This record gives sequence, C-alpha cells and structure tokens, in this order.
Amino acid sequence: ATRPPAPGVPAWTSTRPTVDNGQVTLTLPQAVPGVSYQIVQRLPDGSLRVLGTYGPSDSRRQSFPVTPGQTYSYGLRSLFTSNPQQISQALSFIVVTIPEVATRPPAPGVPAWTSTRPTVDNGQVTLTLPQAVPGVSYQIVQRLPDGSLRVLGTYGPSDSRRQSFPVTPGQTYSYGLRSLFTSNPQQISQALSFIVVTIPEDARPLPSSGLITFPASRPFQTQWVIRNNITGVLARLPLSTRSYRLPVDSFPEGPQLITVETEDGTVILRYILILRRPPTWPTGNPVQLTSSSVTVQLPAGREGFEQEIVRLLPGGGQEVVRSVGASDSRTQNIRVSPGSGYAFGLRWKRLSDNSVFTLGQLLTFNAPAAPVPNWPRPNPTSVSDTTVNVQLPAAIAGYNYQIVRRRADGSFEVLGTYTASDSRQQSLSATPGQEQRFGIRSVSTTDASDVSRTFSYLIVTTQFEPPRWPSGNPGQISSSSATVQLPAGRAGYTLEIVRAFPDGRREVVRSVGSSGSRTQALDVEGGASYAYGLRWRRLSDNQASGIGGYITFSTPQAVVPTAPPPPPAPGRGGSIENSAIGLTWGVTEDGTAIDVTLSSGNVRSWVGFGISLDEKMVGSDMITAFFDQNDQLQIQDRFAFGRTRPLVDDSDQIRNARGSIENGRMSISFTLPCNSEDDRDIPLEGDRYILLAVGGVRNNDISYHSFGRWVSDLTTIKCGPGGEVPIVPSINPFSVSGNIGTLRLPAASGNQQWIITSSIDGRLATVSSSQREYTVDLSTLTAGSHVITVRSEQGAQRARINVEVTRGGDSGGGLVVPGGQRPAEGGSFGNSDMSARWSVNCTTRQVRVTLCTPVSGQYLGFGISNDRLMPNSDIITAFFNSAGEPVVQDRYATARSRPRLDANSQVSGIEGSQDGGNTCISFNMPCDSADTAEDISFRGTRNYLFALGPVQSNDISYHIRGRWLSQGTITCCQ
Repeated sequence: ATRPPAPGVPAWTSTRPTVDNGQVTLTLPQAVPGVSYQIVQRLPDGSLRVLGTYGPSDSRRQSFPVTPGQTYSYGLRSLFTSNPQQISQALSFIVVTIPEVATRPPAPGVPAWTSTRPTVDNGQVTLTLPQAVPGVSYQIVQRLPDGSLRVLGTYGPSDSRRQSFPVTPGQTYSYGLRSLFTSNPQQISQALSFIVVTIPEDARPLPSSGLITFPASRPFQTQWVIRNNITGVLARLPLSTRSYRLPVDSFPEGPQLITVETEDGTVILRYILILRRPPTWPTGNPVQLTSSSVTVQLPAGREGFEQEIVRLLPGGGQEVVRSVGASDSRTQNIRVSPGSGYAFGLRWKRLSDNSVFTLGQLLTFNAPAAPVPNWPRPNPTSVSDTTVNVQLPAAIAGYNYQIVRRRADGSFEVLGTYTASDSRQQSLSATPGQEQRFGIRSVSTTDASDVSRTFSYLIVTTQFEPPRWPSGNPGQISSSSATVQLPAGRAGYTLEIVRAFPDGRREVVRSVGSSGSRTQALDVEGGASYAYGLRWRRLSDNQASGIGGYITFSTPQAVVPTAPPPPPAPGRGGSIENSAIGLTWGVTEDGTAIDVTLSSGNVRSWVGFGISLDEKMVGSDMITAFFDQNDQLQIQDRFAFGRTRPLVDDSDQIRNARGSIENGRMSISFTLPCNSEDDRDIPLEGDRYILLAVGGVRNNDISYHSFGRWVSDLTTIKCGPGGEVPIVPSINPFSVSGNIGTLRLPAASGNQQWIITSSIDGRLATVSSSQREYTVDLSTLTAGSHVITVRSEQGAQRARINVEVTRGGDSGGGLVVPGGQRPAEGGSFGNSDMSARWSVNCTTRQVRVTLCTPVSGQYLGFGISNDRLMPNSDIITAFFNSAGEPVVQDRYATARSRPRLDANSQVSGIEGSQDGGNTCISFNMPCDSADTAEDISFRGTRNYLFALGPVQSNDISYHIRGRWLSQGTITCCQ
C-alpha cells in the first residue's frame, strides 16, 4: 500500500544534554497529542540504531550510557501513535561529546600512629587512631607477606578511635594508616604510616607450683618485667634470670593474666590463673545438732556459683548432700542418722560450665543416738502359756518405748509402742511352750527414725498349759452319744478330745479347729464308762500340750426292743417292733433268700437293716432305704468299715425292692440272698445279730441315726428248702496229700447236686449231694488265693473255705469259715477317714491286710508297736502313685519323724483299687519276719498304729489327716 502521510520533522529543545555517572540525559520536545518521538543513534558506519520510542505520557528526559572521551550523534523523528508506520523520513540531530574523567583533587597529609601501644587480648589486636580532624577520615590497611595492601576499614570523625582486628598468636603483623577527605574519598594520602605488632604465644595455665621459666635473653633489653593484670608489676628481674616462683598465695581470687615482658613492653609469655579459694565454715557451726538433723550456717554466696555441702563417706567416697545458690538461705537443715559420725566440707561449683573447685575445711561431728533402756526388775511380773506380763522402765523425756519380739530367724516383730502416759504394766502375747525374746528400745517422739541402735532383751520360756473342760460337761448322755461343750478355740491350734481307756491307752476321738463348733456329739455305746480329756495341738510344729482334767461318765444301756415270739418254724422268720421302726423277715419258700419288710412312722427319715457277727457296727452288712422328695424309693446295699457313714457296695444284692406310704406310715420291702457271692456281704445263714437304725435324710443321702439304733439278741437264720440246714464241718474240711486236695462235702437229704466253684478258676465240678468228698488236682489250679465255694442247685452257699496255691504245686488249707463267716483270727479298725482289716492264713503263716479310705490323694499307714509309740515301730505305708499304680513300702521308725525305708522288704501280694471315691490297698506280711532288726512279729498282743496323710511327689508326708491307735491279739494259728 502507498505509505500514508507522515507527521512533520520534530526539533530538539534548547535544553543541553547533561553527562553524569557514565550516562547522557536528552530532553524530548513538548508532547503533541497523537504523536510519539523516536530517538536513534548514528553509528560510526552511518547506520542508525533505534534507542527508544516515547509516547505523550512518557518522561521527556531520557538517559543513555556513554563512554568518557567519545562523541555521540543522536537523531529525533516523529510518528503517529495510532499508526507507527506513519513516521517522518527526516531526522533532527544533536551531537554530544563526553568529557574525560576529572583530575584527582589534592589529598590530605600523611597521618601518624599515636603513642598508645597496640594491645592483644582474646585473639585480637587493638589499634588506637590519631585524634580526629574535621572533614578527614582514616583508613587502616594491612601489609601482607607478598607486599600487597588489604584495606581493613575506613573510620570517620564519629567512629571509635580504638579498632580491633583478629590475629594469630606467634605471628607478626604490619598495619598502615592513611587519611582521606570524608566528603570526597578519592582525595586520599598516597603515603602510609606503618606500625609492626608481634602477637605473643597463647596464654597458658600457670603451673600449680607458681614457677615460671624465662626464654633466652633479648638483644637491646636489660630486664624482665612480670606483670599481673589485677595487681600490676610483680617483679623486675635481670635478663639473665632463668626462673621465678610467683607469690600465688598473695594473689586475689578470680581469673588473672600473668605476663612476662621486656622493658620496652613486648609481651613474651602469658599465663592464665583462675584462683578460687574454697569457702570456709563460719564459726559456731554446727548451729544445732539432734539425733536426726543438723543445722549449719553457710558463708556468703557468690553470683554465678553454688556452694555444695559435701559429705565424706566412711569408705572414702564423697556425697553432695545439698547445693545452695547465691540467693538461697545461708541456714540449712540436713537430716542425719542417730549415733552416726559425719564430716561435711564446702566447695564452689561454677554454673556456667558446672566446674567444681577444691573442697575446703571439714566440719566434723557425731549425731547423738537414742538411749538404750533396760528392763527394770522384777521382770516378767507373771507368765502364762499365752501371756507374758512385764513392767516398763521409767519414761525418758522426748522418747517412747517400743517392744519387739525376736523371731527364730533373727527378724523382729513390733508388739507395741508405749508413750509416757501409757501404763507401765503391759501384757504381751506369747506362744505356749516356747522360749520368747522380748526386746525394748527407745523411739523419739518427734522422729520415728530416731531409735536406739540396740535392744535390751528379756528372755522368757512360756508354759504349754492344757485346756480345761468348761463346767456343765458332759451335757446330754444317751446310749449312743454324749454331748460335750468345748472351751474357746485358739488360732493356729486344734483342740483334741482324747479318750482314756482302763488299760492306759489313749485315743484321739475328735480334732476341732479354732473355727469349729464348740458343741460336739461323741459316739458312745450303751452301758460303758468313758473318760475324756482335752489337749492343744499346735499346727505349726505339731507339738501337743498335756491333757487337762478329765470328764468321766457312764452311758445307759441301749434300749433293745423285745422281739415278738418267733414264728413256729425256728430260724425261718421273725419280727421286731418299737415306737420308731418295725421289722419282719422270713426265709423264702425255696430257702435261698429272705424277705425283709421295714416300717416307720417317720416317713421322711431313712430306715436301716444290718447283719453283724459281733453286735458292732464296724464290719457289718447294711441296707438303707428312704423316700426322696419326689416320693421315689431309694434303697442301697452298704458295708460299714468304721463308726461312720457306711460305704455303698458296688455289688448290689438287693432284689424285688418296693415301698409305699399309707396313713402316715411308710413300708419298704426287699429280698436278700442267703449267701451272696460278694465278699463284702455277710451270709445271712447262721447265728447273727440284726441291727436297726432310723435317721434323717440330708442332701438326698443318709445322715447320723439321730432317731435311734437297736441291736437284736443273737438270732439264728436257717436257709435251705423245707427248713433243712446243711451241716458245715466244724473243722477244716480241706486236706492235702501231695498235689491232691480233698474237700469234705456237707451232708444233705434229697436228690440234689453240689456246684463247686473257685474264685479264680470258676466252676470246678458238679457232684451229687450224696457224695461225701471231692478231690482236686492242685497242680491244675492257678497260683493264688482261692475261695472255694460249695452251693446247692438253687444257689444257696453250703460251704466256703480259703485255699492258698503257690507255684510248683505246694498248697495249704485255709481256715474253716462256718456259714461263710470271716476268719476267726484277725481284726478290724475304722472311723470316718480310714478302715483296716487283717486276717491270718494259717497254712502260709501270712497276714492279709486291707486298708481303705474315702479321702482322695492320701497315703494309708499301718504299723505294729510294742509300746504304743511311733519310735521303734514297724510301719507299712500304701498309696497310689502318679501313674495310678499301688505302692506299698516296708518302713521302720526310729523317731517321731518320717520312717526310713526297710532295705529288706517283707511285703507281697500287693493289690489295689480306686472305685467310687474309695481307695483300697491289700498286701501280705509274714507272721514272723526273718528281718528281726526292723520288723516286729504279728504274733501276740500288739498295738496297731494307723495314719492318714497327703501324698507329695510320690512319697509320704506328715500325717496331718489323722493318726489312731488300736490293740489286738494274733496267735498265727498256734
């Protein structure tokens, strides 16, 4: 397109360009609306360079860089702001010549250093400038080793005249000084005034001896000057002096600088000394001293420091007991131990770096101790088994008394603390039958730790007084029980009720703990005399007291109901009736069993029927029955091992049990076989005692027969058909010749058969009742203890004997057991915790012993003694080990301690069972042992010992469950 019309050529203003600080400033013409200006520079080759375009709103003064001594040509043209292409083709030029740099103005004169010598301290040198001159500044330079200068600083009239610069010890520095006009720094003196400074070596710690050694002498010098920065010149010495000891003791405290200089002031050596003298105790210390504390007065404090109170320990160590600041109280109270010696010192501790200084003089003292009192006389005033009465000494001001008991292990038990206002008469608890050591010491009333270091002892041996029966004993007495009232219990003791027998024997019948009932019912028998005593037994060591006074009494005869006349057929039935229970019995028609009916008006009680060989409960066969809360009949076959609740028989022989409650009376009937195969059942046939009992039902089980018990006269029961009673030989019906045993059979009428069985090998033979003998080859029998039984076809037992068959065919006859009774030579023992039975095999001369207990986890002990005492007794212990195996151990007791194992055990035939909560173990022992040193013969009248205790780690422990004594006679069949 054709170039549009351009604006006119502008003209430079009359304002001259200015040059300043390397720049030229040009002034543009007055602004015209819509027109901008463009400045260009004509270069030496004639070309143009646009420097800038400026609109109406831009500044009219524009600056551009220039070089002094050069000439510049600047052109100006105009253009429309809205269309920059419309620009004037011609330019208006202006030429500007830049002048050279201005000539250096005149400079001030060369300054001189002052006479004040430079000082060196803490790694810096301090220089002093000349007196200030108005309008003049000073510049300090350092001449470097290569000769060049380094400006260290410029300082005007208002700046400090003392200026410091870092230096290195042992180096030499050259500092120059020159002046310049403050208003025009370019006007500076060309010459400099120099000063040379040698920096001494770093200050070193002054030796503790105070001895310093001088270096080699310096030329042009005549003496050494030793200076303290606090006290000034210490000494002037000839330059030939090689060493000098400083008077350090006369120096003041604090940090000090010791210098060794030449006479011209040049520092050659520098020593640092920080002198801190330890603080000293003011006079009058300690201010106050008691058995538990000490009060001390400290010297004045020091800012930035703490005073430490240090205790010197007996073993050579140190312990800071108190740190006291400068503003803290100068009176301090420190805790001490009564009767102990102390040594306290003081020292400073600087807080800035926790440095500690030398320990000063010591303050030594001994803390007083509480006085040791003595027991006055007489002491004790009285002694009983549990109490020791004492009188205290007179009161000591500021102290109480404390009484302690010294235990066997050396420890102490505080029994009481007594003040001055307490009674001088005090009662102390004691352990009966033991030596007591009572100590007395004093205790401060203000500080419980202030106690006398030792005790004064009073040694007393207490009695072990036996308990006494309270008045009114015994209480209620019947033919079966006697009620007694016991004295109060004692913690840690059991109270034993001991029965004394006419022959001198004693038996513990009851052990009652401290929390047990003080009313006890003792089992007695009618028509007998009794003597009971009391004694304490301490649980901690099992020691027993003596026995106190006895209570004696006799029991009335047992009320035995008169049985109605027997039925016409003797031995075939009978009845008993009283106000509490009724009994009818009769042999069944086939003669193999009896029917029994019990009745009672106590419909919620239990009724009992028993068969006994000797009128006693122990060893009797029993049946108990009752109606439970749902009116269901509960009937159980039981066996009594002792005078306690009979054990339930695992082999129940009861048949056809039934019962009813009508018109306020219960009736219970059942059938029992005449001859049971259960060893725990007594055969009914023969002369027997019938036992009856009535008692309360508790927890769906029988309890004590509190409603009564009765024993019939000796009653004959005849079994067998038609009332025929077979004749059982009164002598041993078994004889042996070689390996052949001959069994004599009972006589019988009618055409019957005898069934002969062995308890080990089962049925041996079936023979006609007309046969009078039966022979058996013993070599065909299994070795062991056989029970050979002869029964009728209907099951009635007609004969029963024991036969012992040993390996090799040897055998021997057992005792004849008429009607199935137990062996005549033996015995039994029983109570609620343990029962025992023993019998003799006359052929083998072995005693078979069976021990039983309903208490789990216990061992059973059986022993033979000549004098009723444990020492020198022959003892057997039996228990089940952790593997469930029966263990029987032959032991011998030499003292009242754990019996030792017998190296020559005589025990054989060990058997055991654990069934229904009952534990039974059986074993054999010879009547006469070959081990005469540690075994006692069964033969003769002997005292039998029984014990029960826990098993621990497959071994016996103390018989804490109980121990008992019995007596019996065995002839071993001679």
